[in-house]
Amino acid sequence: MKFLCTQENLNSGLALVGHVASKSTSLPILNNILLRTTQGGLELVATNLEVAITTMVRGKTEGEGTVTVQGRLFSEAVALLPHDKVELVVEGTTLTLICGRSRTVVRGMSADDFPVIPQVSGGTKFSLPADELGQAIASVAFTVNPEEGRPEISGVFLGNTEKHLVLVGTDSYRLAERTLSQSVTLPQSEGMIVPLRAAQEVGRVTQGAEGQEVIVVLGDNQVLWQIGDTQIVSRLVAGQYPDYRQIVPKEFSATVVVSREALAQAVRSASLFVRSGINDVRFSFETNAKAVKISSTNSQLGENTTELEATVEGEAAEVVFNYRYLLDGLQTINTKEVQVKVAGPNNPSLFEPKGETGYRYLIMPIRQ
Repeated sequence: MKFLCTQENLNSGLALVGHVASKSTSLPILNNILLRTTQGGLELVATNLEVAITTMVRGKTEGEGTVTVQGRLFSEAVALLPHDKVELVVEGTTLTLICGRSRTVVRGMSADDFPVIPQVSGGTKFSLPADELGQAIASVAFTVNPEEGRPEISGVFLGNTEKHLVLVGTDSYRLAERTLSQSVTLPQSEGMIVPLRAAQEVGRVTQGAEGQEVIVVLGDNQVLWQIGDTQIVSRLVAGQYPDYRQIVPKEFSATVVVSREALAQAVRSASLFVRSGINDVRFSFETNAKAVKISSTNSQLGENTTELEATVEGEAAEVVFNYRYLLDGLQTINTKEVQVKVAGPNNPSLFEPKGETGYRYLIMPIRQ
């Protein structure tokens, strides 16, 4: 088997699949990337048994063949090659890379032991703009903690609301919801849970797919994402996602509109004086005032207070938040101003981009 392509194309393909090749000691084959020649070029495949990613590198092939090679070693070897034509020659389980005056020999393993990648077909099929999906995943996935111990919230939820798709993430302390523009009715009325790693891989691949569509195929317990020449297949998390809408307050006692960047800067300043392990920053304002105060106090270090110009409507309030949760949420909001809806010191507060709909970020307060 021989394959000829450019170093740039091969390097790009490996960058797409290399992240999934796991560092497994119990199953060494998972450290490898599968190389398989097809009529269209060279297929690269990696899996960690939870997520599988396949991409095609266009080029000229001679003969059919397969081999698996250590993912990290192969990726680094290709990245160091000159920007020239690369020839790959496979003989048995040995891969030879020839590029200019460089010749590299990589010892591989038989492809017979590589896990079979499941095929997803026959289910519900729809498409989404790649850039919108990527941004949506980034705006909710950061809230998910797969180590939290509750499988039903260990992934990103994909569901319906008024026939629009929503993506949701939570770790039970904060929650992010993004509504997509597409009107799609999922066959599973309760929605489905995509493993965090799979969602992150989809988000990463869409970063270089601006203007393209992502084709989504839903199976009974698996989902396929097709982005150009790249496919990502993953299982779905078993279980039912909590009815998160029940924890969103129906009424709020106050609404604050403040500069997003000024608020983030004030929170960073206050974070220097939070109590270790608590990360508490105080958010306070008076009834119908024109300012909001961000403060923190540490008996050993000192204190910090910043007063920000703001529009306040409603009752006075004092709410304590984890500053990390605040900063995470503010980074996902792109508008100049953020709207904060407060439902008291012991109920969740809602952070939304001012003037835009489709995104909301809920934070549980630190009870006083």
